[in-house]
Amino acid sequence: VFEVADRIVVFRRGRKVTERLRAETNPEEIVSFITGAHPGVRALEKTN
Repeated sequence: VFEVADRIVVFRRGRKVTERLRAETNPEEIVSFITGAHPGVRALEKTN
């Protein structure tokens, strides 16, 4: 996507989450919008 697009629009669950210019974002940020995760925040490890 970053090689061919000027603009990236992310939808999740049928709703527009964000619209970014390629030059103003990075793959990590786009993945965080796709997954709903926040970069730099680690999930708690679950132990039994």
